[in-house]
Amino acid sequence: MKEIMEYAEREAMKHKAWKVINSKDANIHAKAWGVLKVIEAHYWRAREDLESMPKAAQRRIHGKRYCPGYHLDIDVYTRHWLVANKSIPISYEVIQHVKSEFGYDPEESKFLHPGQTSYRLPNAGIERRPPLGRPLE
Repeated sequence: MKEIMEYAEREAMKHKAWKVINSKDANIHAKAWGVLKVIEAHYWRAREDLESMPKAAQRRIHGKRYCPGYHLDIDVYTRHWLVANKSIPISYEVIQHVKSEFGYDPEESKFLHPGQTSYRLPNAGIERRPPLGRPLE
């Protein structure tokens, strides 16, 4: 894989992949490959977000996998994505094909929440704000 996929490239990849996934003419293998392309496009953004986090947050999210210079592994991300995004409208058969043909056993990550494509620490980024018109105590 290359260093980082740019936004426009990611969007183009997802657009093409969704066309295949939703095609009535595409076979199940092509649709499963399309799912992997959607996941890959999401991977690059998740990796960017993760690498912009403080090292302590990265260590917490990666757990045992973490070491200085570690980059998010696309296979790990794919397993996490399959759990977090199971509500996306992709047929059960296609997801089963991704699992069986490409060897992805879904794995839950407490840092990749349902419907999300980037990792988050619980309560991270939430700043306490005073009620309107009142100073923060």
